[in-house]
Amino acid sequence: MPQLRRYLRHGTLTQIAAFEATARLGSCSKAAEALHLSQPAVSALIRKLSEALGVALFRQVGKKLELTAAGHSLLEASDGLFEVLLNLEQKLEPLRLAASECCPRCEANPRHSPGPAFPANTPPRRSPHLATLSGS
Repeated sequence: MPQLRRYLRHGTLTQIAAFEATARLGSCSKAAEALHLSQPAVSALIRKLSEALGVALFRQVGKKLELTAAGHSLLEASDGLFEVLLNLEQKLEPLRLAASECCPRCEANPRHSPGPAFPANTPPRRSPHLATLSGS
């Protein structure tokens, strides 16, 4: 996995999203508007992504941005990446719904796990430390 380290840096997914929106919409300003970010923030995300990958992703032609060969490759890969994430979301959604129906605690805190299920007739285990504290 050492070859993948550059993709595992903090924020790479956000950077790829900014890149994809810029490539699709043709400008950082339009991408910024679509992503609810400032134009300088989008430009910085793309610059950091380009530095992390070690290749130029766009070339400026007049007032227009054009994808480089590396940019075209990344755009194609980003489509697949976002498709995988969308498929994952579709698979996780029913599991989230099932967890929220488990108990009020699950509904209030999505990170709560109901833990292992025990049969209803299983008596609770008493800790030996509780016995010494209560004097029994």
